[in-house]
Amino acid sequence: MGSPLDRLVGSKYNTYENYLNSDHWRNLKAEYRASNLPQACAVCGSKHVQMHHKTYVRLGREKITDLEPLCRTHHEEKHAQAKAWIDYPCKRCNKLIRIKAKHKGALCYDCRRKVRFDSNGRRYRRYPYRETVKQELARLG
Repeated sequence: MGSPLDRLVGSKYNTYENYLNSDHWRNLKAEYRASNLPQACAVCGSKHVQMHHKTYVRLGREKITDLEPLCRTHHEEKHAQAKAWIDYPCKRCNKLIRIKAKHKGALCYDCRRKVRFDSNGRRYRRYPYRETVKQELARLG
């Protein structure tokens, strides 16, 4: 099926930039500005705003409620935060999970629930030497 951006690029718009320069996008922004929806930056209240897609699910056939006014600074911050998230396989079961890029090697929710903790709240790890010590004590005792 592909991502919404892939479907958009496969349509009459060759690129996302062409879409942003299209009559459809201009009309959608005009419709938003004519509506009773907030017209100032959703973060700081600045009147100089750009339209930000809250979701790309309906890209090319958006509703005006899919848009959010943001000043240039907050719009760029929002996109930088989105790039910080990646799809990465779980370290234990290889299921794809959405994580911050700096947390590579993370566990999915199901695998995290299976991790055991000791009485001090620290992660419990089974050390092989403990087993050999127990076996040795059982043999001597």
